[in-house]
Amino acid sequence: AKEIVMKLYGVEPVKRSFFDGLLDGKWVKVVELNRVCSKEDVQAVFDEILSKGEKEIEATYRRGVLILCSGHEYDVLDYAKRLNVVNIPFEIRDILTDRKDIIFKRPPEADIALQLNGSKAVVEIRQFYSPMLLQKLQLEDDPEEIYDWRQLVEAVLIDPNYDGEVLRPAIQDIPGKKDMVSGIYELPLTGPGQKIAVKIVDVLSEEYFEVLEVGGKNSNMTNVGAVRR
Repeated sequence: AKEIVMKLYGVEPVKRSFFDGLLDGKWVKVVELNRVCSKEDVQAVFDEILSKGEKEIEATYRRGVLILCSGHEYDVLDYAKRLNVVNIPFEIRDILTDRKDIIFKRPPEADIALQLNGSKAVVEIRQFYSPMLLQKLQLEDDPEEIYDWRQLVEAVLIDPNYDGEVLRPAIQDIPGKKDMVSGIYELPLTGPGQKIAVKIVDVLSEEYFEVLEVGGKNSNMTNVGAVRR
């Protein structure tokens, strides 16, 4: 995907360099497209720049530096301004908004909590994020704003005793067109080692799949990892 972005922007690749290429005299760094640009990414760029002497910085970076990314942390631009003590032209471009003709397949993400309440296990979906869906809405200039993550979800399926192979959902939360999924579910608790599988399906049929495992006496939750499909 990095090569596709560089080609679309007309970035000329360079070898044996911290940077990925040159565009109109600017040094270009492309952040991995399966995540957003972080302050650590910006810090790494300025560490590279400031590792050179003052005259070399002026000669090398006088046209500027450009970061291409697929989204970025909300405060990363302010952070970059504080780091830019040499006052070189510096820019971060979000390809999701800068090039609206590009669609990159990024898997959904979710924040799911498992808590114990007496003889019940409570599964709470705290957040769900579908990059593909949100990007599609933006590309189609859909005027509807997403205020609640549940607007993105078509179904939630939960297997309270997952065997590691076949999903057998005891809970199937599939609301009607005007309704939304609950997001909080109570399940019978069978004891330590119980595996609870959660599948979230968005309105584009993209899926997020995660398995939660009930811990021992000193732990009320153990997350054994997410598998995205």
